[in-house]
Amino acid sequence: MMEGFLEWMLEASLLVLLILAIRKVFMGKIRYGVIYALWGLVLLRFLLPGNMIATPVSIENLFLAASNHIEEAGREIKEGWQGTGGILEQTSGMAVGNALEEKEDTDLGIGAVQGKSVTFTATADKTVKIPWKFLLPMIWAGVSSVLFSWFFLSNVRLLGKMRKRRVFYGKRGNIKIYLINGIQSPCLYGFFRPAIYLPFFTVLGDGRVSKEELGQIITHEFVHYRHGDHIWAMIRMLFVSAYWFNPFIWIASSCSKKDAELYCDETVIQILGEEKRFCYGEMLVRLAGRAEWGDFRYSMLLISRRGKEMERRIRAISGRRHYSKWVLIPLMAALCLAAGITCSAGMAPVVVKEATTGEVGHVVLDHHKEGGRKEAALQSGIEDALEQEEFVLADSPQKAFDEYLSIFTEAVNSGNADKLSQVLEPGSDIYLQQCRLVKNYHKRGIREKVKAYSVSIREISDGFVEVDSDEKIRVTYADGISKIVKQQYCYTCRLFKDEMGICGWIITDMQEILL
Repeated sequence: MMEGFLEWMLEASLLVLLILAIRKVFMGKIRYGVIYALWGLVLLRFLLPGNMIATPVSIENLFLAASNHIEEAGREIKEGWQGTGGILEQTSGMAVGNALEEKEDTDLGIGAVQGKSVTFTATADKTVKIPWKFLLPMIWAGVSSVLFSWFFLSNVRLLGKMRKRRVFYGKRGNIKIYLINGIQSPCLYGFFRPAIYLPFFTVLGDGRVSKEELGQIITHEFVHYRHGDHIWAMIRMLFVSAYWFNPFIWIASSCSKKDAELYCDETVIQILGEEKRFCYGEMLVRLAGRAEWGDFRYSMLLISRRGKEMERRIRAISGRRHYSKWVLIPLMAALCLAAGITCSAGMAPVVVKEATTGEVGHVVLDHHKEGGRKEAALQSGIEDALEQEEFVLADSPQKAFDEYLSIFTEAVNSGNADKLSQVLEPGSDIYLQQCRLVKNYHKRGIREKVKAYSVSIREISDGFVEVDSDEKIRVTYADGISKIVKQQYCYTCRLFKDEMGICGWIITDMQEILL
C-alpha cells in the first residue's frame, strides 16, 4: 500500500508540473477559462488514487521497471556465485536464500571468506523497529485535522464578525450586497449563502467610487459567484488540508486561484464591452489591497491584490486578443500526453509487466527471454513436485486453466502460493513471477473473485496447445473499492510425460492478448 501511495503522489505531483508547463506555453494563446479548467485534471488525479487509463508509459511502470532490473541483477549475482563454485553455508539450519529474503528478525554478517567458500553467520537483531506503516498515517491524519480545524474556525469566526457589522445595501440577482468596515477591498464571501461585501469608503465619504465603477465592482463579484469560485475556494482549502505535506498541492492551489481571477476579468470585459477595458483595469488598481500573512486560510475572494499578480492581470486586460481555434490541437495533444504519463499503470517496455491497470492481473513474460531455465531443469522440477502426494497434473488443457484460475485467486486471497506448483511448471520463470505477484497483492490488501470466463483451445505443435481466455475478475482493494476487471491472455500448455507413464497438462507460459 505504501509503494502504491507514493507512486500515486509522484504521478499527481508530476501532473501539476506538466499543467504548469502547459499553462506557461498557452497563456495568452487560449481563453483564460480554458486555462482555469486545466486544474480540473489535477483535481481528478488527487481525488482518484487508482489508475484510470492504460498507456504504454507511466510513472508506476518506471518504478516497476527499476524494481525488476534490481531484482534481475541480484539474481544474476547469486547465480554467478553458484556458477563459480561458491558455497553458501548456513549455520542456523535455514537456507541462506530464505534468510536473505526474510531478513526482518536476523542480521547476517560474513564470518569468513576463504578461497571460494563464504560462510554466513546469523545473529539476533535487537534493533527497535519503528512501526512507520501505522505511525505515518496517524501523523498525516493528525496534521490534516489540525489544519482543517484552523481553516474552518478562522472562517466561522470572521464570517460571524462580518454578519454583526454589515449593513444591507441591495441585491444583484439572488445575491445580497452589504456595506461593511474593516476590509480593504470588495469581496465575495460565504459558502452556503455567499454575499458581496463592499467597504463603506466605496459608497460613502470622499473616497467613494463612481456609479460606473461601483457597477463594475458588483459585476466582478457576481461573476465570481456565477463561476462557483466560492465553492472552488473551499475545495482548495480541503485539498490543502488533506495533502499538506505535498508542496505541489500548495502550488496548484495558488495558481488556480490566480487563474480564477484572470477568467473572471475576461468574463467581466465580455459583459461590460471592450470599450470599458481600460476603465475596468483602473478600477482594479485603485481598489487593490495589501496581501497579509494568513489570508490563505480564508475563502473570501478579494477583488484584487497589489504586486506581480496585479501586474499580470493588467497586462491581460490591456490588449484585445484574437484566439485561433487551431491552437486547441497542440493543447489537446499536450493534455493527452500529461494524462497518459501520470494517470496510468500502462504497459511498460520491461520483461515483466501487469496485464491490467497496474493493480491486478497476472504476470506476462517475454516468450524469448534470454537466460531462461533449461528444459532439463524444468523437467526435474516437475518430477520433484510429482513426489508430493498433493501434486496431480490436469488431464486436459481446459482443466489446467480452470485449476490455475481457481488456485491463483485463492493464493491472492490467502497469501499462500504453494499450490501454484500444481498448475504452473515448477521452477520456471512464470511460476517464480506468479509467486512474487501473489505475495505482492496479498500484502497490499488486494482480493479477487472470478466472476466469469471463457476459453478457446488450439493445438500449435505435438504436445503443445494454446488456451485463449476472456476473464472477468472482481477486484476489491484495501480501501474497500471494488470493480470488475476484464482481461485476456494466451496460455501455453504442454503435455508432460515421464518414464513411469505419468502424464498431464501444465501451463508453461502466458501472454497478454492486446486488443
